[in-house]
Order: sequence, then C-alpha cells, then structure tokens
Amino acid sequence: MAQKNIADNNSAYFCTLTITGWIDLFTRKSLADIIINNLAFLISNNRIMIESYCLMPSHLHLIAYSRCEFLSRVLGHFKSYTAKELIQAIQNDKQESRRRWISSIFTVANKQRDLGRKHKIWKSGCYPITLDSPIKYSQKMEYIHLNPVKAGIVTQPEHYFYSSAHPENPLRELLCV
Repeated sequence: MAQKNIADNNSAYFCTLTITGWIDLFTRKSLADIIINNLAFLISNNRIMIESYCLMPSHLHLIAYSRCEFLSRVLGHFKSYTAKELIQAIQNDKQESRRRWISSIFTVANKQRDLGRKHKIWKSGCYPITLDSPIKYSQKMEYIHLNPVKAGIVTQPEHYFYSSAHPENPLRELLCV
C-alpha cells in the first residue's frame, strides 16, 4: 500500500504507526525509550509538533502536524531510523528471550514485501486522518487516551506513562497543548 502524502501542513492528523505482526516490542522500556527519544528529537528540531500521543505495546498513536515538510515524510524517516535502532537494540540485548523469534517475524515480513533490506519492523503507512473539526479532534484525542484502558493495561488514562494523558509523561514539556 502506497504511503498517503499528508499535504496540508497546517492541519493536525491522527496517525497510527504499527509494528509488523503486532509484536509487543514496547513492553520493554529500552525499546519504548528509543521511540520516545526519537519523538523528542523530532519535536526539539521542529520537524514535528505533537499534541497527543500514546505508545502502546505494539503501536503508536499520534495527533501531530508538521509546518516544514510533509508529515508523512517525517514519519517515514522516523520509522526508517527507529527500525534500525530497534533491531540493533534487540540483537544486542542478550537478555531478550524473544530475540530470535522477533527477528524471524521481521525477516519473513520483509521477504514477503521484497524491500531489499533484512527486516521490516513497521507496517507500511501511518493511516492519517485529517482532524478538520473539533468533534473529530476530540474523538481521536479520547481514543488515544482511552486506548491503554480499553486494552486492560491501566484503569485510568492518566495512569499510563507513555501517554500524553499521564501528568509525568516523558514528552510532557515538548507537547503542543
């Protein structure tokens, strides 16, 4: 599936980036921190503005926009860079009991797509939805924050650390609120 270009740099978009096979990579703090650190880098360098986010065990939800370039391009570079960092972290972590299994899933997914690289970490696309009304925006914000509650991870949105709903979330000082 071709990546949809997100052309309107003044609109906020709801986007979802998903790990191939819905593997729960981000149950490991070290792997979740790779995503958080790279999002912080993009925000700090004015490549992306994030209004809301939630890093779930197997995917990332964002309400975001970019004023300087296509958001889809920024997210594509983000996925490419973090894929390399994630696979290196997994391969170097001798304590990661799922290392071989994860690598085999990503290798098979890559062979199915014939992408000319060894592993396919992220599913293609980011499934952007333009948030062109206050109702749509509120619905997606609520969806993002309730995602860990509906998944049974926490009982209240503000209890999930890797979410903009948490008062001490790692991106709290960088979010556009």
